[in-house]
Amino acid sequence: VSHVNELKYNKGRYEMAITFFSEAIKFNPKEYKLFGNRSFCFEKMQQFEEALSDAEVSLSMEPNWIKGLFRKGKALCGLKNFHLYTKNKPQTKERIQPPAPVSKKQGKP
Repeated sequence: VSHVNELKYNKGRYEMAITFFSEAIKFNPKEYKLFGNRSFCFEKMQQFEEALSDAEVSLSMEPNWIKGLFRKGKALCGLKNFHLYTKNKPQTKERIQPPAPVSKKQGKP
């Protein structure tokens, strides 16, 4: 029973947070983190289309933002469209290269 009450309580909190983030976006529509945070709330409420939309808006402003990429992935998973992420994933400017192997120095006999 407490689990059900907790879910209802959290749903109310996420609805309120969405309202607050929406208001904040009206005053600062170029703040990508507001869209990312609202995406999180939508995802928690299983409103995956809205979560995806906000994640994509945040990524349009800050393409390499890790949390935005994570939010988009979570929304796509919720929509059961995770194959779209790998197909449309953004290209990073630099590829991370694994470290070069360390060669063992030959010891003196």
